Amino acid sequence: MNEKEEVTKLNKSKGTSTRKRYSLEAYVICIIAMIATIIMAMEVVGRYVFQHSFSWSEEIVRYVFIWFTMIGASYAIKEKKHICIDGLANILPPKARRAVLIIGETLLLAILLFLFYKSLEYTLFTMRTMSRATVTKLPMHFIYAGMPIGFLMSAFRLVQSWILAYRSGMKEE
Repeated sequence: MNEKEEVTKLNKSKGTSTRKRYSLEAYVICIIAMIATIIMAMEVVGRYVFQHSFSWSEEIVRYVFIWFTMIGASYAIKEKKHICIDGLANILPPKARRAVLIIGETLLLAILLFLFYKSLEYTLFTMRTMSRATVTKLPMHFIYAGMPIGFLMSAFRLVQSWILAYRSGMKEE
């Protein structure tokens, strides 16, 4: 019996599952991607089969992608799949590598919090001015709210990863 089979057997005996649990972000970006795909498919069929184009489809898909990107960034940080330039870190000794990664992630947190503040400021501005989308007339603050939400969720996931790393380091000692 190999190691994977042993883990599966052990988990079954404990009543736990080996199935991965997805976070809220994973479900939200999946739903958003499905919505965008359905709208784009409707537009393609409408345009090329029925020679009828929906005026609102391009605008909605553009705004849906804002939310997709922002929520997806948070998910990428949670799963440690975000873009990271680690070429320098990989050639350094372990202590120096750890210091470079800590500095980099601290800088990332500062940038995320700054972007949260600025995007919240802009979202509140669009709320005060009652800006609306051109075709759909949706309030722009609903659309732009994805930015501060995404930046704040990303910052939260980054801090959460630090806490989990700290706890796992304590368990190893």
